[in-house]
Amino acid sequence: MVYRPRRKMNIYTSPENKVKAVERILDEHMPTKQMAEEMNVSLTSIQQWVKQYKDFGPASFLNLDTQKNLCRWWMWKN
Repeated sequence: MVYRPRRKMNIYTSPENKVKAVERILDEHMPTKQMAEEMNVSLTSIQQWVKQYKDFGPASFLNLDTQKNLCRWWMWKN
């Protein structure tokens, strides 16, 4: 019998925590693997969040009402 590791349980991660995690990865040059272990999510999820953040900014993680306000902040910051 071949050992297959169990998949991680589906754990809900709030949009705010996703943004904080990605900013920590980018600002502090933290390895994505380390962050994935810290947050108990898959490495693939973390990598997708980083790509989404780089492509669309932090507003892409939030709901529509919050996106409007955050988009203004994002444009002002950059």
